[in-house]
Amino acid sequence: CSPRGSFLVTWERHSGVNNLKVWESNNGTLLTSFSCKKATLTGLQWTHDEKFAFHLVTNEIHIYDANTWKRVGKVRCQGVSSFSLPSVKGVAPNIIVSKDAAEKYLLTVFTPGTKGKPSRVDLLRYPDRMGRESSTVSADASAAST
Repeated sequence: CSPRGSFLVTWERHSGVNNLKVWESNNGTLLTSFSCKKATLTGLQWTHDEKFAFHLVTNEIHIYDANTWKRVGKVRCQGVSSFSLPSVKGVAPNIIVSKDAAEKYLLTVFTPGTKGKPSRVDLLRYPDRMGRESSTVSADASAAST
């Protein structure tokens, strides 16, 4: 369910059709659907204000306008296994209001370590800094500083 309860997500066993479905909560209208092989509902998350939805796919996170369900952006993250849009009840933690009053959303992206490379967590800011040039902390760097 989305943060304000406007959207409901369902998943059913993959059978070659779009099986991750987004419904409008107040009237049960099917808004969009995606193909999702893994049984997870955390691969689709909304910003706290429900303006954008972020969907995890192989090596990318797709960003959708939650009103139209048109894709408005994507983040390429090789090996990404999960992401998070922070939420705390009653607080808007994943938003920054800049000097120009444009809203910017924060998200974290986790990539597990492979073949001698450490795991990493990237802190990204949408819409202006969605590449790896955003703040990055690797597991080795954080261990070395403690």
